[in-house]
Amino acid sequence: MVESSDLSEYERMRLENIRRNKELLKELAIPMAKIPKASAAPLRRHIPKKPIKKEPPQPQRVSARLRGIKAQKIEITEHDTIAGGKRLMDVDLGTDDRPRAKKINTLNDQDHSNLQNILASAAEQQDDNDSDEDIPLDPSLQPLQDDLNKLEVRHPWTSVRVFQDKISNCLFHPSTTKMLGIVTSGSGHLSFWDIDNEDEDGDPVTYGYRPSLSGITNAKFAKHDSSTLFLSSYDGTLQTFDMNALSFAQIETMNKEAVSYFDLVDNGKVVIFGTTDGDLGVRDLRTPVDQDQAYTISTKKIGCVHINPKLDHLVIASSNDRTATLWDRRNIKPEEPLQVLEHGYSVTGAFWSPTGKQIATSSYDDYLRVFDLSDDQSLTLKGRISHNCHTGKWVPLFRTKWNENKRFGLAHPHFVVGNMNHRLSIFSGEAVKKVVDLYDGSRITAVPAVNEFHPTLDRLAVLSGTGTGRVVCWT
Repeated sequence: MVESSDLSEYERMRLENIRRNKELLKELAIPMAKIPKASAAPLRRHIPKKPIKKEPPQPQRVSARLRGIKAQKIEITEHDTIAGGKRLMDVDLGTDDRPRAKKINTLNDQDHSNLQNILASAAEQQDDNDSDEDIPLDPSLQPLQDDLNKLEVRHPWTSVRVFQDKISNCLFHPSTTKMLGIVTSGSGHLSFWDIDNEDEDGDPVTYGYRPSLSGITNAKFAKHDSSTLFLSSYDGTLQTFDMNALSFAQIETMNKEAVSYFDLVDNGKVVIFGTTDGDLGVRDLRTPVDQDQAYTISTKKIGCVHINPKLDHLVIASSNDRTATLWDRRNIKPEEPLQVLEHGYSVTGAFWSPTGKQIATSSYDDYLRVFDLSDDQSLTLKGRISHNCHTGKWVPLFRTKWNENKRFGLAHPHFVVGNMNHRLSIFSGEAVKKVVDLYDGSRITAVPAVNEFHPTLDRLAVLSGTGTGRVVCWT
């Protein structure tokens, strides 16, 4: 330490001034300024890691000419057959060695064990209360609007990439505590997302299968049974996924057409499905497959099939023939629907409200419609809302998905629909008007076309997927 006698006059005066200032501040008791907290961590963009495949080098392809193989001389007749009666399509013109897509029905041992633990924890807490106690309708929109306005995307990633192509369906596992998202794709993939957790690298926890090589058109749990996930696909199959054993099984049917949508009755014992050829199929899993029933109810694709949750004999089917038709599944007469609801263009979706008293439809005529079910089981138009439903080729079709959560969806029934302006639009079934638009431009950069409310959670939550294979969760 430097002795004071070695300091210059100026240094001694400076130190004395510092000492006096400290004493003055101490007497005034001025609090120290708090250091501001660091801002929240920046949002992370989730980019899935591509597995590195080590493959042996492939031999270089050489043409037949360079290999010295003479060209075949094939004489074609006017009936497209080779002389000798062999069809042209049966001639071996060489093998196609391009890589082909494969189904993925199993995971490696570590991922299998991890996913099994996640699904087991989700199965522990479920809401089995199916009380039919009527919850009085709340005519006021304000409480619902206040709750919906609190929804935010809170996970640390801007969005989660689960597929490389468009999402066809998304839903939550019906656990009352575990946030588990389930997502399917237009190329046959099925993925599970553990929403509230991340792995050791800070990435989202996802596990994926590919049970079909065609687009999966619907995924659904049976009522009160989350141990089995039902799937339908454009390859014409219906499958189940055992949530305990993590295994797939195909449901045997007589159907040979592409299945475009399905719904379940009698706790999953009966599957009612629509096809791209306009058929309505009924598969009772308790009877032999040769007792399947199929009815041609339209000349065009059946895009949606939904069963009334309270009157399960009533089925609504939407079609590309510009109609939504009402049927009694106990006595289906193809030419005699109970009622035909005309629309301007193709009807992309028609769904019953959780009370079973309303239907909301979406159509390419750019209107959302709400119909009331009367006591005599006929439907009357309550109102319609202008909404751009022209999704085009790359965006999944818009569908009117009601909030089936008893804590929120019964007092004031409401449904969610995608919005071409990158928003989630939520509408009131009672007021037939928009309640709120949810939007987060920092996270959502594509149209959130596929949406679903959580059915049992004690707070509002929405899972939302895009045509770019990304999902976000609003809570």
